[in-house]
Amino acid sequence: MPMDYSYLLHRISLGGEDGRRASLNLWLKALKNGDTAEIDRLADVLDAEWDSQEAAGQTNWSEHDRNTIVLITGETFSATRRRAYRETTPSQETMNLIVTGGDRGRVAFLSLFLKAAFADDFERGRQLCNVILERIWTEQDRAGSEYWPEEDRNLLRFMIQEIVQALDEQ
Repeated sequence: MPMDYSYLLHRISLGGEDGRRASLNLWLKALKNGDTAEIDRLADVLDAEWDSQEAAGQTNWSEHDRNTIVLITGETFSATRRRAYRETTPSQETMNLIVTGGDRGRVAFLSLFLKAAFADDFERGRQLCNVILERIWTEQDRAGSEYWPEEDRNLLRFMIQEIVQALDEQ
């Protein structure tokens, strides 16, 4: 039986930053627990909420917020399904994906980050972001590399910030 999250569902209906965070809170909780029924239920709740708002002519959920949720939920779901998420130590392949960036590099990094976050290993998550990723980017900047353009870096930083803030509410 799914838990009663009526207070979060109310926040979701209001949209905006608070609705986005409430959605991510439920999403990450279900993802961490591997609860596919709850994942499906949340997707249905969001779709129904957005459809009812559109039908009523409301705009509680901006297109930007909807796109943000779709992107983060899609990428975090993919991240937990990758081999990198199950690796005890990141493989050379995983590290190569992270170094080369792009969609696959972002998802590979999120795999490592979510693994640490879901294990409540905040030090490892901080180390991944503030040491390893920043070192990769610093070296790439020095070499004039274009693997991680600034917009990709900003997107990953934003996604991590959203994930951390949603996890802080749990």
